[in-house]
Amino acid sequence: MSDRVQRHVVLVTGGTGLIGGETILALAKAGARVLAVVRAHSPDHARARLTERLERSNDFHRGLLASIEALPGDTTRPLFGLSPEALAPVNAVVHCAANTEFSHLEDECVWNSNLSGARHLIDVGHTLAPGARIVFVSTASVTTAPERTTITEDTPYAGHANTY
Repeated sequence: MSDRVQRHVVLVTGGTGLIGGETILALAKAGARVLAVVRAHSPDHARARLTERLERSNDFHRGLLASIEALPGDTTRPLFGLSPEALAPVNAVVHCAANTEFSHLEDECVWNSNLSGARHLIDVGHTLAPGARIVFVSTASVTTAPERTTITEDTPYAGHANTY
């Protein structure tokens, strides 16, 4: 375990999802202190929702919970619904939160959720100390065209088939 990772305080969004939950566990196993933003009405509710998700992972063990703090918040709110004081120790953010609903009935909700989350991530970044890192997690599902081919950074944009 490196000293560099031990000093990290990492804010993670989307921790109740697949990628976010596994990211939280990997960071905790590496020695980072993890602050997980969880949609919840109280700290106890946030902790319960996050723990329920993490327990489903093969990498989970109760000892990791000592390095993980669930913070009630919402990425659709300014500063993810957190206070500047809660963000003060953070020196890295891993933004995994997204609404991945593919139903056209949910297009407006998906658009608002994902766009506001990205905008609020920028605002969170402005509150962090210089040198803080931000990782924005996404998937190939954000662009489903062209199909059955490799999409590289040089591939011309061919549109998308869903709001996500």
